[in-house]
Amino acid sequence: MTGQRLGTAAGGFGRTPSGQVDEASAPGVLPASAKVTRRQLKGDLDNIVLKATAEEPERRYASAGAFAEDIERLLEGRPVLAHPPSRWYRTRKFVQRHRGGVAITALFLTAILASLALALWQADVARREALRAREIQGFIENMLEPLGYNIAEDKPLTVQEALQQGFERAVQTFPNDPQQRADLTALFARINSHLGDSQSNSELLERAYRYNVQAYGSESWRALNARSAYAAYLVGSGKAAEAITHFESILPAIRRQDIHGSLRGSVLDGFAMARTRLGTPEAELLPLAIEAVQEFENDPASNPHEVSNSYSHLGVIYHNMNAYDQALAWYQKAYDIDSKPNAENFSFAGDLLRIGATHYWMGHWRDAVSEHQRALAMFERFRPTGTPNRSALLTYLCDESVALELHEQAQKYCSEGLKVAQD
Repeated sequence: MTGQRLGTAAGGFGRTPSGQVDEASAPGVLPASAKVTRRQLKGDLDNIVLKATAEEPERRYASAGAFAEDIERLLEGRPVLAHPPSRWYRTRKFVQRHRGGVAITALFLTAILASLALALWQADVARREALRAREIQGFIENMLEPLGYNIAEDKPLTVQEALQQGFERAVQTFPNDPQQRADLTALFARINSHLGDSQSNSELLERAYRYNVQAYGSESWRALNARSAYAAYLVGSGKAAEAITHFESILPAIRRQDIHGSLRGSVLDGFAMARTRLGTPEAELLPLAIEAVQEFENDPASNPHEVSNSYSHLGVIYHNMNAYDQALAWYQKAYDIDSKPNAENFSFAGDLLRIGATHYWMGHWRDAVSEHQRALAMFERFRPTGTPNRSALLTYLCDESVALELHEQAQKYCSEGLKVAQD
């Protein structure tokens, strides 16, 4: 195979067949180049040849059959008897014979280890989140405890006052924990929004946005969500242009991160409403509003109140396009959500106002009067005077009653509406 006897090669080591290969061998003597031949001989073939040619009889193969068996082992990729005992050698031969199975097993074990590491990490995160939740729970319980007592002036503490005090205490209690401060402020802002206290909510919402940026980063989900809530507040406060600057910063971040669901829906919905206030053509706003609705509907965790709002806002756009049938359908979907709690609220009354207004513009006078009378009764129970909704309802009811020739009723609503307008 090498064309040399052991120990006779000029450039070889002479102790193994692979070391016997001479770079100067004449062409045709070796089965391949010297480098390739050495690689093919090295290892098991070296050991088999050395064992077969050992000087001591006891180190040679016991028989020709044993020699042949070792050659078969070599050809089958199994460990050869000529190799010194070695656990690593036997393992390596096993891997070489079962490359596919070993690779799959290795991948499987890697996946198990990765899953275990992820589970341990998630458990650690869960423990830390549970600890934070307990701290927040304790803080809120202590904050709300004074609601059961009287404050110094012997006047019951309102929820809004408790929230304001809670915000101030959160800043003092967690000076070195920006995440706790951010989470609590965002929670207080959400509660205050549901209470309808827009005046004090301005500071809470803006602080919640700023704190979440400090705690989690400007493009984190929490910061984007808090900023979206603040922008939506600005829309409702008549500051649409300022709100648009926020939405125009939030949208690219959401698209870069491919965020979907209620957060994306809120941003798209708020952006569409802000642009509506500034007179953007409805044809440009319609795709935004439709996408917002789809994002809410595709997110099982969406808040029903947000879903209802998105339906109403889409209805407003259709209404402004004089597509009254589509507007009425979306207003009705919002009504179906808001009426489920079986409790009167501003959203419920607002749905009735919009449904009645659509009937008004469609010339359905009786339906319009019916819905507007229900809405007026609700608004008057909530806030008897001084609301734009009450003024608008009286104006609608005046016109509708005149159209139906209900003269006494028309005089009542028209007179009351004129009085509200004068005040």
